[in-house]
Amino acid sequence: MAKTMSIQKMQASLYLTLVLGSVAVAVYFNIDDDPDHQKRNPYDIYDYRNHSCRRPCENGAPSMTCRYYFLLELYASMSTACYGCPQNKSHCSLPQCVPADGTVRGILTANRMIPGPNIFVCKGDQVEVVVDNRMGLGEGTSIHWHGMRQHGTPHMDGTNLITQCPIHSWSTMKYNFLALDSGTHFWHSHSSMQRAEGLFGGLVVRDPKDPHRHLYDEDLYEHYIILTDWTKRMSGESYAQDFHGGHTTDIHSILVNGLGKTNNDVHLPYPEFQVQSGKRFRFRMVYNGVLNCPIFVTIDDHPMLVIASDGENFEPIEVDALMIYGGERFDFILQAKENVTEVFWIRFKGHGRCLATDVFQAAVLKYEGAQLDTPQEEATFNNTIELKAKRVLNMRGGPTQKSYDIVEMNALPDNQNNDVLTAKPDKQFYISIGASEIVDARFDPPHAPSLSRKIEADVRPFNHQLNYISSRFPPSPPLFQFDSIPKDLLCNNDTMARDCSQELCVCTHMLSYQLGDVVELILVSYKDTLVHPMHMHGHSFYVTTMKRFGRPITVKEIKELDKKGLIPRKKSRVPRKDSVPVPEEAVTIIRFKADNPGFWLFHCHIEFHAELGMFLILKEGNTHQMPSMPEDFPSCQNWKPTKDSSPGQLSDQQGGLNRTGSHYKSSPEVMFTLGVVMICIAVVSLSLMLFVSLYKRGVIPSCKPVLLKETHSYQSI
Repeated sequence: MAKTMSIQKMQASLYLTLVLGSVAVAVYFNIDDDPDHQKRNPYDIYDYRNHSCRRPCENGAPSMTCRYYFLLELYASMSTACYGCPQNKSHCSLPQCVPADGTVRGILTANRMIPGPNIFVCKGDQVEVVVDNRMGLGEGTSIHWHGMRQHGTPHMDGTNLITQCPIHSWSTMKYNFLALDSGTHFWHSHSSMQRAEGLFGGLVVRDPKDPHRHLYDEDLYEHYIILTDWTKRMSGESYAQDFHGGHTTDIHSILVNGLGKTNNDVHLPYPEFQVQSGKRFRFRMVYNGVLNCPIFVTIDDHPMLVIASDGENFEPIEVDALMIYGGERFDFILQAKENVTEVFWIRFKGHGRCLATDVFQAAVLKYEGAQLDTPQEEATFNNTIELKAKRVLNMRGGPTQKSYDIVEMNALPDNQNNDVLTAKPDKQFYISIGASEIVDARFDPPHAPSLSRKIEADVRPFNHQLNYISSRFPPSPPLFQFDSIPKDLLCNNDTMARDCSQELCVCTHMLSYQLGDVVELILVSYKDTLVHPMHMHGHSFYVTTMKRFGRPITVKEIKELDKKGLIPRKKSRVPRKDSVPVPEEAVTIIRFKADNPGFWLFHCHIEFHAELGMFLILKEGNTHQMPSMPEDFPSCQNWKPTKDSSPGQLSDQQGGLNRTGSHYKSSPEVMFTLGVVMICIAVVSLSLMLFVSLYKRGVIPSCKPVLLKETHSYQSI
């Protein structure tokens, strides 16, 4: 009896082993990493133009999980995939052809496209994007979802060394977040200057309860416009020329949905946007601005009814033109003319640094039934005249123009929090914005008074700063490795022991406040240099003040005027933004409620300025109040040897690695191997037990050897 029980227990154990092994193998084949992306050839590239999540967004309809795969590569514009482009214009739209402005240069792409794949989803959808970094050359990366506030998921913000470590070359990361912030947005790399090379794309979250839905008939995917300024060489070389070579980088073109032109003989097709007579169309426009090149936008013979900016709705306002700065987005409605079958120019004229090289691009607004591909008169930089526009938004107009600042927009009544607007702020920070002329040792060559330079510099590098501090990224992401950051690296004006307006201050610039605080930032652009487009992660904010002085100002002066009540604030129907252009010699005031714990970047969206240190980190709440991180989220930090970790003394457990350098944590491959081994052991053991059981029951006859005298050999009977 006891022997029978023992056999039964052994059988049960082996059956359990078989089941567990099968489960392990099943888990491997159902691993939640989008199996299609693991098993197919990564170079079988998707553009997602027919993605199932591109659907009408209806109230009450179930949400979807929207999966994407981004293959990041070092690639080339006008590559061999373009074949006969531009001589044969149809070749310019061939798969994997990136024409850009017709110049052959190195680029960085997602899925061999510029812009990269557009993500169009409905509010409440789950977005999953597997980023596969195959750029090589040691390039790490991260992807920021510009406009997504990431409530509860700050580690998905995609800010390198603030909310995550870089995704190393030949490794992957899956971003996973809820699309809760409706509106027109975009995604881009937030590592180094990679978005300047082409790592950006569209992101739209449609709201089934859109308050402006009655104003338009069509909201087409084809009417999403993404702009970027473009140079003939990669940004690393441009940056080196600007700050070491002594020569200003020229901007050569504007790309409209990936197409542009330079002032040479390359004639690429114009981007085209089709409309039908009499209908109202919603257009969504985004600017991935890299350098100082705000873009003046106008449409021949068509006003624009602007209804939203940065995903935030306001009362519609009709204008003839608008200026868009880096990081901004605008939604407008175009009323197509009745009984028209013509074509019209959409004009994009560069300002700022782009004025020096007459940077201009055009697109075609084409009515259904039009016979011509382009208007008869060519659109050029010189015949695009700003003063022809009688009503302009987001720019300083001329004496004959009516110009509107963003602060003059009136938010919709349901887009207000009056407690934030009327309360006395719990935290108030005065922040100077400008360029210091203090020499940065990084760009100062050795002094040799007896020698003359072979090439005289035509530009002197300035230090673009906030509060006269040149900020540097920390060695570890403070979101989950705050204790790993040496505290002497962190600073702000209150902790600095010296006058940063007189000597260069370099550190990790950080401002702190508590959850629940009403926070007000008073941005003081103290001299006439340029407009700085400032972008905040983790929030949209109220723009309560935009006051121009037209002369140099100081933070001290603004504080005194503010105490006297001479810096007014708008307190009702205040527009919200997440990217605001701060005019020169002016005060811009923004405020928000601290309701999103995390570490959030606040920076100039001009890439070279951010690289120089024109950013700070907002520490929102205490670290124990931050959302919990995934257990195995990758970490990174500075390292130097200690007495216990000298060469040859590294223990097996130190750093979480074994002696082969692989992580102890189980991986899908380990689970698969373990499962197969368990199944093999179980099958062999059960087979032996079955054989023994059948033998004992007499089902299998005994095998006794019998000696055959004739052959002197053994035979089994």
